[in-house]
Amino acid sequence: MGWDEIKKARRRLSREQGTIIKDWGGRIPIALIYPNSYYVGMSNLGVHAIYSLLNSYSQVVCERAFWE
Repeated sequence: MGWDEIKKARRRLSREQGTIIKDWGGRIPIALIYPNSYYVGMSNLGVHAIYSLLNSYSQVVCERAFWE
């Protein structure tokens, strides 16, 4: 991953709304991976529903990733 891609990813994250931030300590980590671009995945309401549902459990921390 080049420096330009890192800067692009940081800009995307800074504009994101609805991100749930939790401390990872002692929690079950889950990666919710969508098999398409960031923009397609973030437009999918199912991804948002699953992300919110998993993070509603106090013992779970869920992060999103996109496989382009």
